[in-house]
Amino acid sequence: MYSVMMKDPIIKANDTITLDLKANKIVYFIKFDVGNVVMVTGGRNMGRVGIIKNKEKQKGSFEIVHIQDALGHEFATHLGNVYSIGKGTKPWVSLPNGKGIKLSIIEEARKSTSMTRMPNTISERWCEHKMDFSEG
Repeated sequence: MYSVMMKDPIIKANDTITLDLKANKIVYFIKFDVGNVVMVTGGRNMGRVGIIKNKEKQKGSFEIVHIQDALGHEFATHLGNVYSIGKGTKPWVSLPNGKGIKLSIIEEARKSTSMTRMPNTISERWCEHKMDFSEG
């Protein structure tokens, strides 16, 4: 990321620009607004993608951005960890595998065990290991 001095009053801090290096002109820009797609570039939510739900300014502290991912999970991070990548719900860049969705520990466990499901009830275990108790 680079800091660029702007004369254009429409483009503000934290907006994302696409710059034509040959012409040294801005091709287009994305406002850092509620409703736009962002990617988290730092912190424990790094790599997650979602839509800005709201921004919260705290006295004497960092500005917090609340984000919702494609699965509806909401999380928050510092403003400095967030980068606009699209207008509305459509990203202007290609996303990595998983589309920037991070599963919780429980969801990861469910996903991995669903592929190799073990019987979890006594009756299921009994049916798998039937024994013949008939006499004779």
